[in-house]
Amino acid sequence: MTATDYDDVAISHRPERQRYELAIGDEVVGIAAYDVIDGVTVFNHTVVRDAHERHGLAGRLVQAAISDVTGQGGTFAATCSYVQHWLEKNHQFDDALVPVPTP
Repeated sequence: MTATDYDDVAISHRPERQRYELAIGDEVVGIAAYDVIDGVTVFNHTVVRDAHERHGLAGRLVQAAISDVTGQGGTFAATCSYVQHWLEKNHQFDDALVPVPTP
């Protein structure tokens, strides 16, 4: 794939699967999975297929997922190491970031 192929991606929320999906065409190439604990969306796993790594797709997926949660007035937390690392560099959602709830 060329770099321009990564300009046309679709990110969708699949609540029945508790995840956000990133697709190129009809192929899902990345997911950001979550659980909802006490009303908090806890991102627990993010992955992009090996063939599509190093193109910024995971960051775009995480940003879209968190933006969706916060856009609906929700709060979020992260146990996923990628999301935690992303949050260290991106602070636009700090107001909605909360500690991981304990069940």
